[in-house]
Amino acid sequence: MKLVEINDVRVGQIRKNFDDLILIEAEKPNGFLYYQAFNEFGGFMNKDVKASYKFLAMPIIGKLGITHRIEGNRLVEIPREDLIVDDVVEYLDFDGFPIKGVICTVITAMTAEETQYEFITEDGKSDDSSIFNREEIREDSGIYTYTPKKIGILGVTHEFVNDREVQQ
Repeated sequence: MKLVEINDVRVGQIRKNFDDLILIEAEKPNGFLYYQAFNEFGGFMNKDVKASYKFLAMPIIGKLGITHRIEGNRLVEIPREDLIVDDVVEYLDFDGFPIKGVICTVITAMTAEETQYEFITEDGKSDDSSIFNREEIREDSGIYTYTPKKIGILGVTHEFVNDREVQQ
């Protein structure tokens, strides 16, 4: 297993195009993609686009049902906490090397500084030693911050694929 960034166009993705949010609705049998473009005022327009390369240049900002929902005639962001299960993060291991991983467990403490996280690393392995406090740890050679930095969400911007798919 390998953690990879999603680089193709999929139904349910929400992409940003200037001031519009683009929701990929469906792919029709003739190869056309059907989408809705929501503007900041809540209006939307339906369009067909055959070439998905136009969407590939737009960054993925969410997925319907995970980060956004439709209320009335508006695309609304679902509130999320700072770091929760399924967030893709980058953090430093105890040797100072950057690692990407997915939060699989959050152990909530009395204060946010004491909250601990367990990760599934980018090679698909869970490592109990990857649970750590969110505070800075002082070493002889300097100060290391082990606070994870959010870089995506599993199923929205990243996914796990098997080793054969990575090689192709």
